[in-house]
Amino acid sequence: MLIKSKELNSKIPETDLKASIVNKQKMGNLYLKLGKYSIAKKLIGEAIVELKENQFHDAYYTAYIGYCDALFKLKEYETLDSLLTELLPKVVEFGSQKLHAYFLTVQANYLIEIDKPTQAQASFEHAYNIYTNPSYSGFHPSLFVQYLSSLQKQGAIKKALALYEKHQDDLNNVEQNIKDRLYYHSVFFAIFRDSGNLEQALAQLVAKDKLQDSIAALDLDLFDASSIQSLESYYEEKIVESTVQTERLLLFNTRLQIALFVLGVVTLLVSSLFLILGSTWKRKLSKVNKELQTWKKKHQEAASLVDQFIKEEGTASTQVMSNSVRFFGTQPLTELAEEERLELQHQLLTKQKKRIAKLKDEFVNLSAGDLLFCALLLENYSAKEISKVLDINQKSVATKKMRLAKKLELDSVLGLKTYLSAL
Repeated sequence: MLIKSKELNSKIPETDLKASIVNKQKMGNLYLKLGKYSIAKKLIGEAIVELKENQFHDAYYTAYIGYCDALFKLKEYETLDSLLTELLPKVVEFGSQKLHAYFLTVQANYLIEIDKPTQAQASFEHAYNIYTNPSYSGFHPSLFVQYLSSLQKQGAIKKALALYEKHQDDLNNVEQNIKDRLYYHSVFFAIFRDSGNLEQALAQLVAKDKLQDSIAALDLDLFDASSIQSLESYYEEKIVESTVQTERLLLFNTRLQIALFVLGVVTLLVSSLFLILGSTWKRKLSKVNKELQTWKKKHQEAASLVDQFIKEEGTASTQVMSNSVRFFGTQPLTELAEEERLELQHQLLTKQKKRIAKLKDEFVNLSAGDLLFCALLLENYSAKEISKVLDINQKSVATKKMRLAKKLELDSVLGLKTYLSAL
């Protein structure tokens, strides 16, 4: 089971997408080993297209190794020639010497197949110059032995022997798999045989036979189809596992997007709620500020009246007022206008001028409103009458009594009237 669709691929996180495509490429390489070259070509070709679309350049160029092998096995030499003509300059630009040397060797091999030995030799030598260059990281034995095999087939035995002796230590120091070692012994046997060095040729043949005997003793078949199919099953499982993991990541990504959307909606609703509450509180604060300004104005007017009447001495307004002060002319308190109420407050302060002045001297923390309240208490005004004169409710009158008693340092409001009358 491979990746289901391109739509799924486009949503996969980069690392998982790359792993999925590379698994497809590995599956193609397994089919290549099984000899199913057409299937291998198809799978690796699809992987190459997807790697290019997603700009995985390192894996993109590496995937061409298996693809070129499939074309070579299928003997599609014209396609291989045009591909390498286009690919080699790009690999040079990409900067991979190893890939450059490999593709040159592939080019040399198919040139031999189409009977162009001179051009093949030039490609082999170019590849050899790359992987023996000091700037090249590591010796490449497989490409080197293919080059020696080409020289042997062209009859350049002396050159092949010279190169073998030059790089013998490099060949011995590189770890090689059994299949490569069998191939190397075959090539070296042919070179020493053609050079007339039968002793060395026999040594290579003996080494090859021993290697084959050890393989038989271990019951190891290099081309065991069941072994390769088990590897194929392993990679199929890896692809399935990668697909499942990808679907889980997509599901997580979808849930995350839904959660973010819900969070955004909740944030928007909360913001709207705060805006509404803010607007409501703003209107309430504006109303409270207006009321405070009104009370401040009344307080200033009362303070002005107190200061004015305390400074006055011996005027006609100092005459004693009777309890009829609860009426202003013929109007009851409940029907007084604002100007008439202020005039009544003026008369009360005038009548209690001496006591008010004494209170102000002894208690500097008393406000103008407190002094006016004292004058009302001295005139025996009830709570209801005081509320009408001061334009407040009766509960506020009780509160003002308690605050006044506290300012006068009295234990209770019960002794407030007695204290004021004793002044």
